[in-house]
Amino acid sequence: MSIIIVGGGYIGCEFASVYAALGVQVTLVEMLDHLLPGLDRDCAAQVKKGIKKLGGAVYTGATLDGLDTTCLLYTSPSPRDLSTS
Repeated sequence: MSIIIVGGGYIGCEFASVYAALGVQVTLVEMLDHLLPGLDRDCAAQVKKGIKKLGGAVYTGATLDGLDTTCLLYTSPSPRDLSTS
């Protein structure tokens, strides 16, 4: 089972952590170059590290180009298909 979470704010990070802890393959995508906008960057880096430690993938600086049932495509700055990573 896998889930893609679009948005690395408080709610996105919380859901990513919970689902990753439950064993779900999590991909978290954030448009900004860091998670948790408005929060201290060191704290945000620790949250990112925690999600990755649980097995989640975190992509920052990512702009969505498309989303379907099989994969997520984004540009950052060139197109990339997350279904192959």
